[in-house]
Amino acid sequence: MAVDDEAADIFAIPDFWKSSSWLAGDGPTSSFFSLDLREIDSRVKVDPILTDDEGFFRQPAFASESQQDSTLNDEPTTEEESEHCFSEGSDSILDLWLLDEPREKVPEYKSWDTFGAQDAPRLQALYVTEAGPNVYDALLGGEEDPLDLKNGEHAVVNTKTYFSALMAVAVGRESVLFTYDAKVFKPVLPKMRISGYSGDVLRGIQDMSVGCGAMFRRLRKLVDSTYTKHPTPVRVALASALDTVLGVIEATIAVEGRQARSLLQLQLKIRGIFSILREFDGLVGGLRSSHTDDAILSLVFRRAMAAEYKDVHVRDTMREVLQRVSRPWLDFMEEWIGTRPETGIRLTKNDVGLRKCFVKVDSEMYVDDFGQEVEDVDFRLDRESVPEFIPDDILDAIFETGKNLRFIKASHPNHPLARQENVSTNDPPRNSWLYDWDSILRLENRVADYQASLASTLSRLRAENDDQQRQDNLTSLSGQEGFELRVFGADASQIEHLILSSIQELGEPLRENVKEDKLKVIVKKRLSGGQQNEYEDRGLDFSPHWSLLPALSFGPIVMAHARIVNRESLRLLFTAHDLRGHLRVQRQFHLFGNGMFCSRLSHALFDPDLETAERQPGVARQGGVMGLRLSGRDNWPPASSELRLALMGILAESYASEKNAEPHGGGSLEGPQDLPGDLSFSVRDMSPENVDKCMDQDALEALDFLRLSYKPPPALASIFTPVILVQYDRVFKVMLRVLRLVYVINQLFQDINSRTCRWYNPSNAAVRFCFEARHFVHSIASYFVDVGISKTWRAFEFWLDKVEKNVVGDDDDRNDEKGTRHSPERLRLCHSLILDHIMHALLLRKRQQPVLALLEEIFTSVLQFAKRVRTTLDDAEEGPEVGDLYGAFRKKVEVFITVCRGLAEKGDLGLRKEAEEVMDDVQDALGRELRENSNIGYLLMKLDMFNYYWKGTR
Repeated sequence: MAVDDEAADIFAIPDFWKSSSWLAGDGPTSSFFSLDLREIDSRVKVDPILTDDEGFFRQPAFASESQQDSTLNDEPTTEEESEHCFSEGSDSILDLWLLDEPREKVPEYKSWDTFGAQDAPRLQALYVTEAGPNVYDALLGGEEDPLDLKNGEHAVVNTKTYFSALMAVAVGRESVLFTYDAKVFKPVLPKMRISGYSGDVLRGIQDMSVGCGAMFRRLRKLVDSTYTKHPTPVRVALASALDTVLGVIEATIAVEGRQARSLLQLQLKIRGIFSILREFDGLVGGLRSSHTDDAILSLVFRRAMAAEYKDVHVRDTMREVLQRVSRPWLDFMEEWIGTRPETGIRLTKNDVGLRKCFVKVDSEMYVDDFGQEVEDVDFRLDRESVPEFIPDDILDAIFETGKNLRFIKASHPNHPLARQENVSTNDPPRNSWLYDWDSILRLENRVADYQASLASTLSRLRAENDDQQRQDNLTSLSGQEGFELRVFGADASQIEHLILSSIQELGEPLRENVKEDKLKVIVKKRLSGGQQNEYEDRGLDFSPHWSLLPALSFGPIVMAHARIVNRESLRLLFTAHDLRGHLRVQRQFHLFGNGMFCSRLSHALFDPDLETAERQPGVARQGGVMGLRLSGRDNWPPASSELRLALMGILAESYASEKNAEPHGGGSLEGPQDLPGDLSFSVRDMSPENVDKCMDQDALEALDFLRLSYKPPPALASIFTPVILVQYDRVFKVMLRVLRLVYVINQLFQDINSRTCRWYNPSNAAVRFCFEARHFVHSIASYFVDVGISKTWRAFEFWLDKVEKNVVGDDDDRNDEKGTRHSPERLRLCHSLILDHIMHALLLRKRQQPVLALLEEIFTSVLQFAKRVRTTLDDAEEGPEVGDLYGAFRKKVEVFITVCRGLAEKGDLGLRKEAEEVMDDVQDALGRELRENSNIGYLLMKLDMFNYYWKGTR
């Protein structure tokens, strides 16, 4: 059976022991893989190689000219000859090794560059771009323009020259191919390109390079003009940062500019320059010559915030620029709060008109509710000179800390805080921008350590000063004998040792303190394009928002130093300047809290039984107690000599009596010079209209010219500001009127009841008027004194007790947050808040003027009635007039009570804004007295408890 048949028989049983048909030696199909090579001779004719004289190892013979000529003239070998050469019996074999002379080799250029790339067969290019620059240039320059690129007129320049020209243009320099004209770079040739590139391809990088050059020139011009035209600190800092960036770019181009071998490398370098210069050009484009330093800082802050999510190198560059530009402002802030030694001319209150950064010395005119102007010279915070990114609470803390520090230096030069070395030895942290949470946490830890260290230093130095002061006191009491001249210095050996040490130190080489410029490093990394791995994940860092950066960067050190300085200044106010004593003086005299003062002043002004202080011709004074006798004289106002005689000794004796009544008080004062603040009576400056009102002794304004003069010491000027003194004066003015009404109505009530008046049978209207007026005046006086003044002042004194205990106490806890919030500014705000409440209770606020005017009309009615009582000769004539006065008085009282009911229902305190802000700080101590508007309710209860004056009730 044939093999093909067996393969086709699918039902045949295979013979597994049978050999493969491929192993069969016979057959025509196996001739290709056959081991028998005899058939090859018939297919490929190859002559055998003979090893005879014409063999492989045959030595070549010297060729003759005839042989060379014959060799050169030989015709090509025919097919028959080649077959004969490879025939088996041929004796002559054509072999290269048996040629008469070796072939001549063409000289080649050998280099290491070509060593790595061996000769390889080059394939024929299929595209024009692969054919090389020559072919591409030929197509571009052809007249037919097969590529339709219209580059036939472009001049082909040298590639290296073109690259060098673009790099020079990028840094603002002219070159052989580009010139600078009219604020822009222009090419020398209108159209040019390099070999292998069309003009359209080069236009993008050329425009970028020209743009870089224009920006570079503008920035360089700004840097050069800043030092001559606008040399402000912030502008100089910005110009210095720009100069650093431009210098790094120039140096980088000078070193690495020639390394660009391709257009892509050149584009990468120019793009890096463009990204940096574009940010600064946008920043400089927003600057104006009229911009102040704070406006420039705000502009740089906004640009740095806008660059937060751009390229990491650009972001880091703008951060570092913000760090440098902010340095002058931060340096002054550190000098102002005392963490850095102060440089230059120090700012004092005597330098009116001078300013440094955001602080100025100026005379400010205060205007109260009624338009009265008061001048005050002090340090002023110029908020317009503060960058917009500084929070208000931090700014207020900075300014207040600086003011308190200068108060300590001016009033207590021996205080530890007045010496800068005591602060510097504790290594206060520097203010700088922090952009990550780790730096912020490290700053907070450093600030906590600094605060604890400075607090312990102050406690130790304060104890040493107290011991030294006690020792000096003992030494001064022990006598002046036995003083010995002492010379403090060094002996000869110590001086010699110091000189030798100095010589040795001077002989050593100078130490190089090379500090790496962070801005240069950032710009170099951006231009070099290296170390990208370091910045791959920087954009994903979890950092604070830019609105929080100022508070997190500057807040810790400012607040920590403010706590210490404010605490020490407040301690000095309580201990060294007797703040509580000056406040008690205001309470006793301006607020009529001294009973002896009220009694003595009332008799000196109104008692008709005292000897007159008026000088009368031909009448000698009796030497008794003299008074002004307001209701018992014909001329008014009194002369200044009368005022001195009538009021002499009232203040000093009243203050001495109160001083002796204190638990630790004792001794008497010898004269008015011992009164705090040179307290004395004086005459108020008044307008001509008010002077005319004072001329009438029966008018309510008859005593408005009298006032108390109080000049606070310079140390307490921040607590007793001109505005606060004006508030005290207004309270004194209205309380003096009430005091007069109380005296007049008491005298009137006494006259009517004792029937000692000049008219014998008073009418019912007169009696009613007297009783109701007495009730009304006493109710008003009781409300003013007990509720309006005393109740609020007690809350203020309770708060002062807590503050003084916390600040002056030996065991003060500086970690107590409530304790550390106290400061002179908080005390001033609380003081002003108390006076606001007192004035509100006494109806002295501007919005309460209609109510106060109604009250003054009622008081005027009472004074008119008292005048009628004094001048009445016959009640029949004066009866109807008294009835009219009573009717008008009752109507006004009814209206006044109705208005008071409306005020009680409304419950609007109407405090100033700063008083509302400080309310949270003192609400625990002042309590309901300030939070609840129950004062008018007390007045209503005193005036009309049973609705006697309610409309329709008789």
